Order: sequence, then structure tokens, then C-alpha cells
Amino acid sequence: MKLMVICIVVYLSLCVGLLPQCTTGSPTSGIKPFPKECIFVSDTFIDCRHRDLRTIPSGFPETVETLLLSYNSIHVITNESFHGLVNLVTLELHHNSISKLRSDFFEDQTKLQYLSLSHNQIGDKLPDDAFKHLRALEVLDLSYMNHGFTVLPLALQELIHLRSLNVSSNRLQSASFTPGVAFPALLELRLGKNQIESLQNEDFEALLNCNLDFLDLTENQISAIDSGVFHPIASIAELDFSKGLHPAAIPSLAEALTDYQVNALYLREIGLEIWNSNNFKNLRNSSLEKLDISFNNITTLDSGFSGLSKISSLIIQSSHVAHISNTAFSGLQLVVTLDLSGNDIATITDGMFSSLSNTRLKTLYLDSNKIKRIDASGGFSGLSNLHYLKISKNKIEQNFIGDEFKDLDSLEVLDMGVNRNISLSPDAFRLLKNLQTLYLNLANLKNITVVPSPFDKLSSLTKLDLSNNNMAALHKDTLSNLSYLETVYLQHNNLYNMWNETVYVPFLKYLRRLKHLNLCFNGFQNIPNDSLSSLHELETLLLCHNKISQLQDGVLDGLPLTTLDLGYNEINLINQTLIEPLQGSLQILAVSGNPFSCGCNLQWFRNWLDVTKVHVNDSSHMKCASPPEMRGKLVMDFHPERLNCDHLLPFYIWIIIGVGSGMVFVIVGLSVKFRFHINYCWNLVNARRRKYQRIKGEDRPFLYDAFVSFSNKDEDWVKNELVQNLEGEYGFRLCIHDRDFILGRKILDSIVEAVDSSRFTLCIMSTNYLDSHWCKMEREFAMANLIDRDVLIIIALGEIPEKKITKYYKLHRLMMKRTYLAWPDEPGVRRNDFWVKLRTVLREPELRVNNNVSI
Repeated sequence: MKLMVICIVVYLSLCVGLLPQCTTGSPTSGIKPFPKECIFVSDTFIDCRHRDLRTIPSGFPETVETLLLSYNSIHVITNESFHGLVNLVTLELHHNSISKLRSDFFEDQTKLQYLSLSHNQIGDKLPDDAFKHLRALEVLDLSYMNHGFTVLPLALQELIHLRSLNVSSNRLQSASFTPGVAFPALLELRLGKNQIESLQNEDFEALLNCNLDFLDLTENQISAIDSGVFHPIASIAELDFSKGLHPAAIPSLAEALTDYQVNALYLREIGLEIWNSNNFKNLRNSSLEKLDISFNNITTLDSGFSGLSKISSLIIQSSHVAHISNTAFSGLQLVVTLDLSGNDIATITDGMFSSLSNTRLKTLYLDSNKIKRIDASGGFSGLSNLHYLKISKNKIEQNFIGDEFKDLDSLEVLDMGVNRNISLSPDAFRLLKNLQTLYLNLANLKNITVVPSPFDKLSSLTKLDLSNNNMAALHKDTLSNLSYLETVYLQHNNLYNMWNETVYVPFLKYLRRLKHLNLCFNGFQNIPNDSLSSLHELETLLLCHNKISQLQDGVLDGLPLTTLDLGYNEINLINQTLIEPLQGSLQILAVSGNPFSCGCNLQWFRNWLDVTKVHVNDSSHMKCASPPEMRGKLVMDFHPERLNCDHLLPFYIWIIIGVGSGMVFVIVGLSVKFRFHINYCWNLVNARRRKYQRIKGEDRPFLYDAFVSFSNKDEDWVKNELVQNLEGEYGFRLCIHDRDFILGRKILDSIVEAVDSSRFTLCIMSTNYLDSHWCKMEREFAMANLIDRDVLIIIALGEIPEKKITKYYKLHRLMMKRTYLAWPDEPGVRRNDFWVKLRTVLREPELRVNNNVSI
């Protein structure tokens, strides 16, 4: 219970001190409760989106700079909602149900720069002073109002620093601002999806001298445009009338843009059916560079583009264009990009683009048409500056002989992919000597076995895509002249018969600068040893979705691979010899989808996965196929150490060995520490084995009255005092080792016999005695006899320091329990008493009881 209380206290402390989102107070001031409905990202950023809020929470810290309240159900803002938030810079309130705004709502937001109020219910009832305190506001979004504005609100007049204004999807009848209002900093104005029917000269007076990046007038109903409507605006980078202009208003629009600085004009999906260049003749003096008339119904281009001489980009996508005359693009002297994708062009006829001869055209998009053939007599003649040609996603069925690309001397990228049936003659690309990238994917190519190769003249080619063609064969020299080739895509073909056990076609042999090679989905069962050996710069090798069961040792040696994909093959083992040569360069490895055999042979690879820094893709699909007990389990869940693959002792045996070794060390340590005690026991046993039995019972006669245990350094005291006062006149028999021990007998045996043959053992205790090895042994034997009888008498001879005797634990303990005799320093009565007490103890055994001998 105490532990639980402590844990709760610690948790609450952490919440208060470290986790502001757990608290109910402000993370900064600690005064107001922080709204629990919101996410406190930082002191300056609070996210309250998607919280189903009905009102604006209170308690925001005044340090907040970004406050997100969008995607809720807020319908009321009050004076207190944003009170005190003086540092607010960004405020999102879009996708709510707000219907009313007043100036005092934003009284403290003098630093606010971004305000989004779109998708609310604010209408024409917006007060004229609603934004009077927001003088720093730069971006205002009032789009998609439920009730909508019918006129641009007067409240905008205070926002002189506004850079972006969005009032799209309202009910505006006019683009006119309130007279006298000015927005000198405005860069973006969005008026799309309103009900504007005309543009009048005074509409944009508020934008005097502005340089707009974008003016959006899309999805309106504009049919009339005054000639001076754009004159107040200094320039417009992009002007968009898509879905918002009646085709009949194009001449008036062109007149309004006469001598005007506009860069891009979008007239997408306005219902334009007939292209008439006269409609744009007034643009001849404008700066228009880009014209987009896509998604209209222009079936024929034949009248030219007079008046659009400065156009650099012309886009006519998905407009049902089927017929293009030889003069269709006359007048486009500066055109660089022409996009005709997604139309109904069926044939590239001779001279179709002759009106673009000697122009600056560099990029031509003809993809996603219905082209079946390209006229070999010169469908692209005159386009000598063309760099990029895209004719993919068509229906071309043609054998290319080379004349189809006449005059395309500068072509660098040719995309012919995704066509119906393309075949190549040896001269197919003979004129494209500067080509660098060629796409022929999904073109239903047949086997490229012709000699010479159709690619022989493409000596500058760096990228070639031949994927998804179901090709079964390439000649060994098909790519031999492409010495600068860096990227080859050959996936989704059937080239497996070129590399098998009996056939080896070295079609990659000469690609010494190749860096990226994709051979996935080809059915390869084998990758020959020499097939990749010449690719000294290869960085990416993709061999996925084949039938490879094993890569031979050395097949990848010497390759600076950073990415290797072997996924979805039939590989059950990744060898160390395969991966180790790539360790210095490899960054990404994909091997998922293979039937791994999760046994001892996979041990190296499995251990490598745990330590490698190489990114192994999609390890969730690296599964074991065998043995049966591992089938379907992840390779990462395979632990080879449990199999004893190295034939080492199991882990539990190592535990037993470790514990046993530890016990041995402990025993050895104890043996060293208590070596004397062990030695004593051993010698005692040996002595017993030699028939020196301990004398048991007090009724058995002893040989000696006392065995004297003393240090040789105390010998004078023993002979002159002890022997003189106990033997002779008093008749006691003492055992003195240097007098009574039998010569030639082992000292230890003599000690054991002497102790056991004596009624008492007198220990003459001195500092010399404590330092003596033999004295220690004699004392231990005597103390051992205390078990059966009380035999030990201690005589303290001289002063013995306390710290010295405490080193001998057993002796110290004994002396603490028993009274011992102390030899007086001075002759006299005390010495007489000493001898009387000693003789009494030796003579009267029945009087000897512990602690009854007194000094």
C-alpha cells in the first residue's frame, strides 16, 4: 500500500513538472487551467483540430503564436475567446459554424498575420470594422461561406498589409472593391466560384500598382470585360479564367491585355470549339509567355497563332484535336514547349510540324493520343532544336527504319513506351546521335537479335528502358556499343534462356559504366559467374521475382553495390561469401519472399541481421519454409543458438560449469583462509590412525598433570618459575616439549599425544606465544578437547594489546567467557596467591567449574 501511494505521488509530480499536457494548469503561468481538449505541442503551438468543440476553450497561454481551431462545431466567438493572446500570429477557424464577427473579438491580436475563416456562415452582415485591430494581417481566407458575400466586404479596408485574399465560393456579383480602399502589398487574389458576369474598369482600382502572382477568376460566368479593367494592376504573373469565361468574351479579354504585363493565361474548359487566332490578335504587344487552352473541344488546328509571337509554352491537352494543318503553329516564333497530349491525333503526317521549323521548340508532348504511325517521309522534319519528344501511350504499330526521326539532331530524350507493336530495324535510331534517354517499355518489342544492333548509333545513350516487352532473347552485341550507358531496365521479360546451365549470352559485357540494372521478372534460375564481372561501377542490382535458388560464390565480388534486391526468388540460404564482399558499400538489401531454410546453415545470415547497419527491406515477409516446425514463421524469430549449430555445450551446461567453477574458487579461498584448521583436522585424523586415542573419562590415569604450551622465547620463565613452583616439592608432572618429547618422532604426533595424555593444558599467553605457529597448533588441539572435558588453563604473561588478541577470534571468545590467570609483574603476595590458585586447580579437578577461578 505504501509503495502504491509513493508511485501515485511520483506520477503526479512528473505530470506537474515535466508533462504539461497531463496538468490542468497553464504550462507557463500556472494561473489559468489549460484546455484539456487540445494538444499542447509547445508554448507557442496549440492544436485543437477535430475535437468536436462547440465553444472556444479558455486557458490558452499568452505565449501561443499558432492556434488551430479548425474542423470543429464552434458557432460563437466572444470577447473573451482570444483575450490576452497578444502574441498570436496564426489562427485557423475554418470548417466551423461561426456566423458573427465583431472587432472586439480580435482586440488583442495586433500581431496576427494569418487568419482562415473559410467554410463558416459569415455573410454580408460582417461589420465594417470587424478587422480594424488586425493591421498586421497578411493572409485572409473568407472562402466557402455558407451564406456567402454578394459584394466584397467593406471590412477589408483596414487590411493594408494583406498579401493573400481568398473570397472564392461565395455569391459575389462583382469583383469591385469599395472605392478608396487600397491593397498595395497584395500578391494573390482568389475570386473563383462566384457569380461574376462582367469585369469593369473600376473593379481593381484597389490593386493600384500591385504585382500579382496569381489572379483567380475560375468558375464564374464572365461574358463581358472592359478594356481597362487590368490597367490599375502593374502586372499579373498568372491569370486564370478556367471554367469562368464565355468563349465570346475572348476578344475583349485580349483587348484588355493589350500592352499589358501578364505571363500566363489559363482558359481551360471554357467550351471553346473553334480556334481562331484573330481572337488573340490584340495580344501581339503583350508579354504573354504561357497559354493553356486544355480541356476544350477544338478538333482542328489550322489558323495559326498570330498575335501570340511571345508565347514560349502552349498547352492544348485533352481538347479532341484530331487534325493539324501544316500552318497550324505559325506565328509561334519563341515557343519552347508544345503540349498536345490526350488528344485524338491518329497519324504524324509529313510536314505536320513544319510551321515550327527553325523555332526554339525543345519539348513536344504527343502522349496519350491515338497515333498509329509516324510518317517516314518526315513527320518531325524541321524540329532541329527538339530535345524531348514523348509519343508514349499511343497505338503505334510500325517498323522503324530511321527516317521517322529525320531532323531530330538535338533530341536527347525519346519516350516511345506503352505502344501497340513496335519493331526496330538496324537503322531505327541512326539519326539520333545525341540521344541520352530512350524509353521502349511496354512496346511489344520482339527479340532484338538483328545485326547490327538498332542501338549501335546511340553512343551517347545513358538510360535505356526495354522493360515489359516479353522479349526472350537479345543478341550478345545488342548493347555492345553503348559504352556510356548507366541505367538499363529489362524487367518483365523472358530472358531466362540467355543465362542457364548450358547457355550464357554475355549481353552486358561491354557496359562498363552501368550503375543501375533491373532484371526482375525474367525467370532466371541462374546468374553465371562472369555475367556481371565487367560492371565495375554497378550500384543497383535488382533480381527480384525470378527463380534463383542460389547465387554462386564470387558472382558479386568486386561490384560496388549499394542496393541489392533478391526478393521473391527460391533462395533458402544467404551465404557469408555472398554478402561479405559487399560489406563496404551495401546500404539496402531486399530478400523477402524467399523460402528460407531456418537451420544451422542460415546461422551466419541470421546473426548478421542482428548487427548489420544495412537496411533490410520488408523483413515482415522474410519467412521460413523449413524445417516443418519453423514453416511460416519469420526469419527474425529464428534463433540458431538454440540448435547448438557450433556443436558447443548447451547454455545450461555452461551455467552448471560456471556455478561449479565458482564453488571451486570459493572452496579454494576458504581452504586458504582456514588452511590451519584443515591441516589440524587432517593431522588429527592421521594421529588417530596411528593409535593415539584421546583419553576419555576422568577416571583414567593421565601421564602428566599438565602439558605446557609456550613460546621458546618464554622458556626462561617456564623453567625458572613454572617448573620450580609445580614440580619437585609439590609433585606435579609437567610435559615440556624440549624435555619430554621423544626424539625422532614427528612434532605433530608428539603434540597430539601430549595434549591427550595430560589432564590440563597450560597456555602461557604472551605476544610471543600468539606469533608462534606451533603454539597456535597446541592451543587448537587443547581447545578441541574442551568438547569432552575442561582442560585449558590460560596464564597471561605480560601485557597483551587488545587489538592483537582480537585477531584470534576463538581464543578471544574463550577468554571473554573464562577467567584466566595473570602473572603479576612485581614479586610479593600477589605472586604467592597466583601459585596457590594454580596448584589448587591442578590438584582438585572436582573444584574446576567454569568461571570459578579468581585472581
